This record gives sequence, structure tokens and C-alpha cells, in this order.
Amino acid sequence: MKRIDFALNMLVLGFFWFLVGIAWAPSNKFYQQGLVLLLWLPVFVCMFVLRVQLLKAWLQQRVLSLLIGAFLIWACLSVFWSLSEDIGRELKRVFYVGLFLCAMTLLGLNRQQAIWKSLGFSFVLLVLAFPVSFYLYYIVGMHAFTERLWGIGQIGHPILGGYVIALAVVWGSRFYPKKWWARLLWALLMVMGVSFVAMGQSRGALLALVVGLCAMSLLSVERRYALLICALALGGVSMGFIFFEPILMARGTSYRLDIFLESLDMIVKNPVLGVGVGSDYRVVPYNFSAGFDHAHNSFTHTGIELGGVGFLLWVGVWLLAFFSAWSKRRTREGQLALGTLLVAVVALQFDTGSQWETPRAEWFVVWLPIGLVMALNARREKDSPAAMSPTVASCL
Repeated sequence: MKRIDFALNMLVLGFFWFLVGIAWAPSNKFYQQGLVLLLWLPVFVCMFVLRVQLLKAWLQQRVLSLLIGAFLIWACLSVFWSLSEDIGRELKRVFYVGLFLCAMTLLGLNRQQAIWKSLGFSFVLLVLAFPVSFYLYYIVGMHAFTERLWGIGQIGHPILGGYVIALAVVWGSRFYPKKWWARLLWALLMVMGVSFVAMGQSRGALLALVVGLCAMSLLSVERRYALLICALALGGVSMGFIFFEPILMARGTSYRLDIFLESLDMIVKNPVLGVGVGSDYRVVPYNFSAGFDHAHNSFTHTGIELGGVGFLLWVGVWLLAFFSAWSKRRTREGQLALGTLLVAVVALQFDTGSQWETPRAEWFVVWLPIGLVMALNARREKDSPAAMSPTVASCL
């Protein structure tokens, strides 16, 4: 028992490393090595020792488990017609996704509260990346303040990094402290997070932040806190839009509609099987001959890669995940899962291009939301928190 407790504690540490290492790991290699030591190895041990618990937890949410299992199996089968040059690599990536979801389920069974506390601590550590990123990029790097902020670590990309920090801010909105001095620190951290997203100049990330925070505000127990969070979000985003408006509007629609229409045409050409997992393809709109290396939309990307079968399974996974989180919206845990899903679904519409890369910023808006829902569904009755105050219902 002590050994399995040690493995579970390592799994908690691995999940925390997954969340904060994305910003603070000195390199992607170091980040991945940390995941191997703290997440992948412990989950193997836990899966073997707690295999009966794991199976029961998956059967407890059998419809979602069936959809996810079918989606992963279909992705594996697609290697038979995939154009990828390294089939083994693609299978390994799908396997890692399965491991991650098993890890989240096991944590939901045995370390339920540790998951949500990790989100709270991650909020603090992730938004603290803003002052460091600001100093390194604008002060040391001497870039103009009108340029897009590039963050530290693996949140360096302005778009994907913006989504990660948007998630952190949404998580932070559900951890409002009681003491006045802690509230001042909380407000400062929220401003840092909003500033990071605004200075990244990603319209998708800004929209995701507003959607997520407004949803959390409507679910808030006390209306005055809801108004505070909404005001902070809308004020920060408005300032960001006013300051960067010429730059934001100069990019137009970034060919998103043209990419979407061309992606649909590509799906129609191969409607059932798709091109196979890991296959390279290019979306070439009529007005941009250079094309794009992915569909900029997770659902159309899935349709291109895994055909109509994969597309329907992927849509089913997300619809059921939303239903599960919504049914638990009166708990803090349910609200955190729902807020994560809302931010993620905006990202899936505009800026994600793959489900199967090794863990990186994209996983925060692709697999983390699904993992949180699976953990939430797996909790035992003795761990189930009582519903929040009835005033929550009056805010809906």
C-alpha cells in the first residue's frame, strides 16, 4: 500500500509538472524527460496495481470511455493507410494520449482534490511567467512594445502560449482568497495573466479568455465577485484591443474562412477513411497558393486525417464531455472543468492543428479538458463535494 501511495504521489507531481513545466522547463527535452520520470513511469505502475479500479472507473463513464477508446483505436488502425514515414512514432503518440487519460482517471479515483489544487497553484506559477517574459522579450531583447509577446519556455508561441495563460486565468478566477492582502495579490496575478494574453495579440486567445471568465462569473457563488471578474476581463481585453487595434485588424481574418472551406472540400474527397494519422497535408485556399500545413481547426483537421468516422467520434467525445461538466456545474470542480472546456473549444475552432504531438501547449486545449472531465466522473462518492450554495443556481 505504501508503494502504491508513493506511485500515486509521484503521479500528482507528474501532473503538476505537466502544468507548470510547460512554462518553466528550460527546454522541451527537459520537459519531456520530467514527464517520463514523474508521469509516464508512475502511471504504468498504478495501471498495473489498480487495474480493477481503473476498469471500474472507465465502465462508470462507459459512453465517454467507449467514444474515446473507439477514437484512439481508429487512429491506430489508420496507420494502415497513413502516408506517415514513421508509423511507430504515430502509434507511440496515440499510446501516450491513452496513458495520459488513464493517469487522469487514476488521479480522479485516488487523488481527486490534488487535481484541482494543482490547477490553483498552476495559476500562480503560470501567470508569473508574464513579468519574466516581458523583461526578456521587451527589455533584454529590445523589441518594440507593439510586437507580439513571446513567452518563456514552451509557451513561447504567442497564440498557443496565450491559450495556456488564458486557461490559467480562468482557473484562478475560481480561487478567490478570503484575506484582503491575499485578494490584492490575486488581483495582481489576474492582471498579469490578462496582460500576457492581450500582449500576445491572439484574437482567438482573447475571445477564449472572455468566454471562459464570463462563464465562470455566471457560475460564481457571489454576484459581486462575478462582476469583479467580468470587469477585469473585459477591461483588460478592451485595453489590449485599443492598444493593438491597428495590428490586430491589419491581419484581417488570417484566411480562416478560406482554410475552413478548403478543408471541407478535402474531407469530401476522402470522406470515410481520411489520409491517416500523422500524414502530412497542405490546405491551399484559392487566394493563398503557399497553403497551410494544418487546418487551423481541430474538427476539420480530424476529418481530413481520420475521415468521417474519426470526425464523428471526436465530436461525440467533446459533446459528452460538455454534458458531463455541465451536469456538475454547481461544484467548484465542475466549474473548473467547464471553464477549461470553454476556453479549449474556442482554441479548437481557430488555432489547433493536431491531437497527436508529444505533450506540449496544444495538449492544454486538446487532451487536458477531456482528462479533467474523466477525473471528475471517476471520483468516488466519499470524495464528492456537496453542491455549492443554491445562489449558484440563481446566477445561471
